[in-house]
Formats: sequence, structure tokens, C-alpha cells
Amino acid sequence: MVYYLYKIRMMEEQMIKQQYAHKRKSNIVPIKVDASFYCERAIKSLNRLKFKKAVRYFHKAIELEPENATFYCNLAGVLAEMEKFDESNRLLWHVLEKIDPSMFECYFYLSSNYANLMDFDLAEQYAMKYLEKCADGEWADEAEDLLDFITVELQLPSLDSNNEEDLEVTALHDRARYHLEEGRFNEAKELLEGLTIDHPDFYAARNNLALCYYYM
Repeated sequence: MVYYLYKIRMMEEQMIKQQYAHKRKSNIVPIKVDASFYCERAIKSLNRLKFKKAVRYFHKAIELEPENATFYCNLAGVLAEMEKFDESNRLLWHVLEKIDPSMFECYFYLSSNYANLMDFDLAEQYAMKYLEKCADGEWADEAEDLLDFITVELQLPSLDSNNEEDLEVTALHDRARYHLEEGRFNEAKELLEGLTIDHPDFYAARNNLALCYYYM
């Protein structure tokens, strides 16, 4: 009888455990691990100033959605906060050239990065480029402030906003440098050869073309 009661008690305990386990399982809400999940984690890390974690999560988001331009821009912003301006610029050019050429805010981000790199000519040109595309854009006030800082505080001569040729030449040269840094030497060579033919006194383009020939 004792053994029988023990068996019943064991069976009851087993049933209770099974019911509890089933209840626990039914209460578990599956987490959808997609690109948005990693993006949210990245933003939380960024708000806590955990930049390395934010970079890691944004990379995971990009792996899942490689055509999402916003993820690239967010990652570029984190890299800029970490003072990795060249890496940030490469991502921004990738967006403009490969994903979404109409994402004009990239020009403002480029301008900010170049200002931090003390390349105020390019900073000014890309701030102006952004304002040409988005005169009433989200970053228009900041772009104007940056231009004021460059022209007033640093007492640098202001560029002619109507000089489309100078802006285009600089943009082409910067694109060629981007290709060169990414190891796309044929694309870089094509752009740089055109620049040196049209502008033989553009020594920066000639120097980069020489580098391109060397690496090829």
C-alpha cells in the first residue's frame, strides 16, 4: 500500500511538472531576430555610449538587409562618433554609389566628416552640395552653420556656389579615391585618367593615378 501510494504521488508530481512545463512553454513569446531587432539593439547601445556594441549590431543588421541605406548611414554615424571618419566616408559613398543616390543627407554627413578631418575645402563643397539638393532639408540649418564656421571663424575664402565645374571635379576625385581605397583600381583609373586629361594641373588626381598604376 505504501509503495502504491508512493507511485500515485510520483505520478501526480510528474503530471504537475508536465502541466507546468506546458504552461511555461505556452507563455514563451518567440523573439523575431531580424534586421530591425539588431537595429534596435544598436540604438540602445548607442544611447548608452557603447559604440563598439552599436557597430557590431549595425553590422548584423546590414548582413540581413544589405540594401538598407539607413543602416549604413547609422553605422557611418557611429563610426564618426568614434573618430573613424575615413571608414564612415566609405560607407556614405557606398550608399550614394551603390544603394540610393537620392539619399542626399549623405552629403551633409560627408561634409561633417571632412570638417573633422580638417579638410575644409571638401567640407564646404559637400555642405553646399547638400543645400543645393535639400535647401529645406533636415540638416539645412546645420549645413549653414558649418559653412559659417568655415568662412567666418576660419576666415577662409568662400567658394562660388555657382561653380558647378569645381564641385563636380572634386566629387569625381573623391569618388576615385573611394574606389582606390576599396581596391577597385579599374574604376579609379578611369575616373582619374579623365580628370588628369581635363585638368592637367590637378596634382592630387595625378598622384592618385600614379598610385593606381602602381597597385595594378
